[in-house]
Amino acid sequence: MDQILQAIRELQEQMTRFESNVNTRFERLETRMDRIENRLDGLESRMDKLENRMDKLDSKMTVLEENQQDIQDNITILVKENWDHKKDLHKVKRRVGMEQ
Repeated sequence: MDQILQAIRELQEQMTRFESNVNTRFERLETRMDRIENRLDGLESRMDKLENRMDKLDSKMTVLEENQQDIQDNITILVKENWDHKKDLHKVKRRVGMEQ
């Protein structure tokens, strides 16, 4: 009978050690998972910031493209006006005899 009780106590001790080991491992695993989750939260935050910056950049690029088109249109108009004025000046000079 004492041997049976002794065997039961040993099994209880083994189960207690096993439970303690399992609990320790799960605590370590939870700690690691918490660290990973924190890192992922930080990454998500940085990705959101990056996405916002990209949206701002896209908006600025759109404005730049519109302004570039306006500048090209204005240059085209100025070149045409300059060319027209040169032709008119040439006609006037020919009329007054300054050019042949």
